[in-house]
Amino acid sequence: MEAVEEMISENKELGKPGIQAFMVVWWGQLVSLIGSAITAFALNLWVYERTKSVTLFSLSLTAMVLPGLLISPVAGALVDRHSRKAAMILSDCGAGLCSMTIAVLVFRGVLHVWHIYCLAALASCFSSLRWLAYSALTTSLAPKDRYGKAAGLIQIAEALSQILAPMAAIALMGKARLQGILVLDIVTFLFSIATLLTVSDAGALPEKRNTFLWEEIKEGWLYLKAHRELARLLYFFAFMNLIVGYFIVLSVPLLLTFTTESAIGTILTIAISGMMLGGVFMAATGGTKVKMNAILGAVWFAGASIIACSFARGPVWYTIGAFAVYFCVPVVNAASQAIWQAKVAPEKQGRVFATRRIVAMASLPFAYATAGPLSNALGRWGNYSVAQGIDNMFLLLGTLTLFAGIFCAANIRFRCMESMLPDAA
Repeated sequence: MEAVEEMISENKELGKPGIQAFMVVWWGQLVSLIGSAITAFALNLWVYERTKSVTLFSLSLTAMVLPGLLISPVAGALVDRHSRKAAMILSDCGAGLCSMTIAVLVFRGVLHVWHIYCLAALASCFSSLRWLAYSALTTSLAPKDRYGKAAGLIQIAEALSQILAPMAAIALMGKARLQGILVLDIVTFLFSIATLLTVSDAGALPEKRNTFLWEEIKEGWLYLKAHRELARLLYFFAFMNLIVGYFIVLSVPLLLTFTTESAIGTILTIAISGMMLGGVFMAATGGTKVKMNAILGAVWFAGASIIACSFARGPVWYTIGAFAVYFCVPVVNAASQAIWQAKVAPEKQGRVFATRRIVAMASLPFAYATAGPLSNALGRWGNYSVAQGIDNMFLLLGTLTLFAGIFCAANIRFRCMESMLPDAA
């Protein structure tokens, strides 16, 4: 944590934009993110236990993701029109009210699955607003040379929420039950709001504009059209999300072919902890000076690790390979985030980041929907087994990742985009 302490010591005035103010916001978002992740897992678990339907369970997951993704352009335009801190407080209040409503329904014994769908969809919209405002506010609070470290800290928070949520939700469901988890979630939102109230976002106040909201929504797409270097990075990032999406979906079926259900939780927890280590690495070092080098290096390492997983014939070797893959995810995410923060003007980041979010995340639902059919088709090349199909799929994914990294490294306009594209004023 020496790197974190060094960052904090650079700005001692809490009320002014600086890294110390960012750390205050980060702690609030960390607590809130963990609370939201525990609640989401518990609600999905509640839906499955009540319905015993995989389809209804999948709809619950979709309701927690898709609405927020679709509302991103509007949320991004609103973030650029108003105070980023105010947008985050509004999102915390809105999401907190959603949890409070579900809690009331639970206490009264009238909660139904459709209630969760509707309120989860609304909470997803508030979550999208919070993410965009958080990203834009970070640009104003963190010094430019610390964007990589700030992004690494954000990746640590996301990794912690993914690691802790399943274990905490299952433990709390047995003791505090769903009611207690929802109350805890509300408390985390209040904590997040309290931390936001202690900092100033004076460096991120928007300019007054008289344009229509629809015109501002289009500006995100027009910005990428005018800055092809960033567009190339975005398409590459979407491709990598597709690869990671396939890897995540197919991991559990592969593990079931050579280990027990009880061991899968332990294996996945160890593997996903690689994200935590990758986030710590980025928070401590900020990555390479040229962020594209960190991205390409992590992509090559991830590709080789996915190929290694295709040859894994036991839980130990798979865990090692998957740990390496997950380690690379926050490195790529944080380095990419640092580039976007440096190259996009702060007053336009809400709209541009919203467009970026849609394109980058759109590949994940596609991966979730096509992973099964593709692995089944590839299984026909071997012994017609589930394991053979997934092994072939991993081999293909790792090879494509390596070739994509090599192709991008050979393309000078992509590899040198940071020097070719000037920093935002």
